[in-house]
Amino acid sequence: MEATMEKTECTLSTKPQEKHIVNNAAIEKNRRILIIDDNELIHEDFLAILVDDNGNSTDFNEAEEVLFGIAANTIEQEPFEIDFCFQGNEGVEKVRQALEEKRPYAMAFVDIRMPPGWDGVETIQRIWQVDPKMQICICTAYSDYSWHNIIKQFGYTDKLLILKKPFDRIEVCQIACALVEKWNLSQQVESKQKELETLFDNLSEEVCIAGLLQQDFMPSKLPDTEKICWSATFLPANCVSGDIYDVVRIDDHHIGFYVADVVGHGVPAGLLTIFLKQAIVMYETVGNDNHIIAPSEVMKTLNDRMLAQKLTGNRFVTCCYCLLNTDSMELTYARAGHPYPILMRSYEQPKYLESQGPLLGIFEDAEYPQRTVQLRMGDKFLLYSDGIESIISNSDENGNCHFREEFCQIKDTNIVEMMQSLNISIKSMKENSSDNDDITVVGFEVL
Repeated sequence: MEATMEKTECTLSTKPQEKHIVNNAAIEKNRRILIIDDNELIHEDFLAILVDDNGNSTDFNEAEEVLFGIAANTIEQEPFEIDFCFQGNEGVEKVRQALEEKRPYAMAFVDIRMPPGWDGVETIQRIWQVDPKMQICICTAYSDYSWHNIIKQFGYTDKLLILKKPFDRIEVCQIACALVEKWNLSQQVESKQKELETLFDNLSEEVCIAGLLQQDFMPSKLPDTEKICWSATFLPANCVSGDIYDVVRIDDHHIGFYVADVVGHGVPAGLLTIFLKQAIVMYETVGNDNHIIAPSEVMKTLNDRMLAQKLTGNRFVTCCYCLLNTDSMELTYARAGHPYPILMRSYEQPKYLESQGPLLGIFEDAEYPQRTVQLRMGDKFLLYSDGIESIISNSDENGNCHFREEFCQIKDTNIVEMMQSLNISIKSMKENSSDNDDITVVGFEVL
């Protein structure tokens, strides 16, 4: 049959078409339906079922009451826009043209038998090649394809329903209402998903910028001298780190430095590191001189300032602060729940420098006793966060901690080469482990 039917706009009411809100913009609901059937009488049947001459469909009311639980007398059905065609190739062309015009069909009723052209199965396959989002109802007689054969052709899909001939008016109305609504809801979900993806991309970019800003708070240059050579590694688990370190030349004779580790990761931990940077006070300026604050007092003041903030989420911090006298080579340190720093001397086993001190931000009136060690030429000192502990040491069956052989093998290299070797081990650990922690290491060598 070569006859064609012009597009018919079917209006059920004069009420403005319903709109939904996506991205703060009102978008008209798509209520476009395509009928593909080689029988003009079938077209007329669909027209009579989907639209009656009075502009008021009882069948629609009953269908939506069944589908959506709305009382029939409260429903004002929105108009459909219905197009008709007689052959599958004509239908596919209409679908393509509708997409080009940015007015896609929400659904189509497709007859299974349409000689002499494509049958309904091939038509649907070609429609989905053009518009994969389109909802389809295939219309079939009992003598046509079985459900098993249709599933074999399309697989299990939520975009396809089957309507058996002869049609039931309510069933046609239910299918039209349900598939059109499903298409519109799917578009809303897709639009919201794109909005969330854009939001996530923007947030990710902002987090990365925050990470770069955080690193601006780290020392850009370490204070090497004729007697001291420094080296450091800072490897955040994510863009923003919960670790922070600093190395500060206080005056001509003293260098203060620390590593701090905020419990947790990500932006909340990173924000707290910025607070730590400002809250750790190593000296006070009195006149033209810097009054150096002892490590124990630095820790105690920092703990008081954290408690005064009344931080939410039970946030706490570990830290080790050290003060190095570059003339006498005396190193004084105080520790707050942080991994013990390590002293390495030639021809000796590495040694933990132990001291007591509770976590920061937990206990009022906490004390942080300091200790002093005398350094000598060739000594190396290492301060680090807990992300690297598994590379440095392990525990035996009795819970005793021992330095790893691999760590002992690199301890006698110079501090720069030692840090390079540690970086190789860190990279290997990250590749072979799902545990990803912030890693910070600060070390120096007495020349």
